[in-house]
Amino acid sequence: MSAEELPEIRGTPPSDPDREETDSGFAQNDRVHHAKRGPGVVTGFFGEYVQVQFDSEPHGQHKYNHKKARSALCFPDAAGEYTPPPAAAAGKPKKSKLKKKDRVEHATRGAGTIASVDASGEVTVKFDSGDAMEYDMADALEKLKLTGTEEEAATGAAAPAAPAGNGIRGTVPDRPDREETDSGFAQGDRIKHDSRGDGTVTGFFGEFVVVHFDSEKDEEFQYNHDDARKKLSFI
Repeated sequence: MSAEELPEIRGTPPSDPDREETDSGFAQNDRVHHAKRGPGVVTGFFGEYVQVQFDSEPHGQHKYNHKKARSALCFPDAAGEYTPPPAAAAGKPKKSKLKKKDRVEHATRGAGTIASVDASGEVTVKFDSGDAMEYDMADALEKLKLTGTEEEAATGAAAPAAPAGNGIRGTVPDRPDREETDSGFAQGDRIKHDSRGDGTVTGFFGEFVVVHFDSEKDEEFQYNHDDARKKLSFI
C-alpha cells in the first residue's frame, strides 16, 4: 500500500528534534491516544507493525499495522486534546457477526478469542500465542474464521500439563556457548509450537521471547515468559 493511500494521523506530531519518524508516521516514544484504551506510548516497530503500550495496560502491548495505527491512534493537538476517530465520534454501533468470547482462527496467527467488539466495529482478538491484535470489522470478517465459542472450547481436550521445573517441555539444549535467560530460553534455541511447528528463538524484547517459525519466516512472534514456557517446547 502506498503512502498516499494511508489515512492521515490526527493531531500534531511531536516537535522533538531527536524524533526519528518511520514510514508508519510514528517514532519510538511518541505519546499517542486510542479512543478506547486511552493514552499510551509507541515502544517499537516490527516490520509493518507499530507496537504500543497503553498506560491503562502496563503489562500488555498491542501491535497495529501501519494503516490501522494511523486510523486508530492520534497525536494530541496544539491544545493537548485528542480528536476521536470519526466512527467513535458518531457513536453508531455497527452490526457484526462476531461477538465477545467467540473463538476464531487466523491463517497464520492460529486460534484466538475475541476479547471485545466496540461500538465503532473494532474487533480485538487475543490469540492463544499471547499476541493481541485489532481489526476493523471488515478486516476481521475477511481474515478470521469463526470456530465456536469460548465455552465450547473449554469443554474440549485439555492441554497437556507442563512438566516440573521451568515448565518447558523437551530437553534443554546443551550447546557450550548457550546463554540461558530468565525466560528459560536462549538465543538460537530450536523450539516447537503445537500448531505452528518448528522455529528458532531469535531474540528477546523486555519480558518477551521473540520467535521466527520455519513455516512463517516473514512473521515475528512474541511470547511473554509464562506463555513461552507453556506453548513452546525444546526440539
